[in-house]
Amino acid sequence: MVAVFDLDDTLVVSQAKVGVVFSDGRTARLSPSEYANASFDEGSVFDFSEFDDRSILRAGRVVWEVAGLMQSLSDAGCQLAVVTARSNADMVHDFVGSFAPVRMDMVYAVSAPGGYGPIEDRKARAFLDMRRKGCREFMFFDDCAVNLRAAGALCAGISAPFRGFLVKPGSPFRINRFNGWPPAEDSV
Repeated sequence: MVAVFDLDDTLVVSQAKVGVVFSDGRTARLSPSEYANASFDEGSVFDFSEFDDRSILRAGRVVWEVAGLMQSLSDAGCQLAVVTARSNADMVHDFVGSFAPVRMDMVYAVSAPGGYGPIEDRKARAFLDMRRKGCREFMFFDDCAVNLRAAGALCAGISAPFRGFLVKPGSPFRINRFNGWPPAEDSV
């Protein structure tokens, strides 16, 4: 079993924003959650540079409940992975290691230079790579239901058992489990 964690707004809440210039000239700065749940016109331009800034990441607020869960799963022998839309896997690995003494088996920074295709396709390739590395069951923790549905669909397509958990950092902290296919929200 592999426990896969999203980084932004799941394991850490930082001030990093996605800059957007819409095709009509309007601009916006969106949190990772806002970006993941938004739709954009063709021709919109995105700036993810704040997600490459180590100081913004280090200044972020660790979601200790998720870090503790990560530690418990590692102690129980679960493989651990982080799949993030960030571009620097070493930065992510170092950051997680700075607060969680866990063995990170895999870190996928899907916006790394040399990648191709939309973020969703890159995340799908990360799952397929984990499958090639022997992962047969997936637990996925993310703050975005869209990402959980995509991960569940991908696992269904490769006949891999999947359990998805919607993480809501904040007060109060919550994790909701997605059961079945299509996923239905159910608190745990």
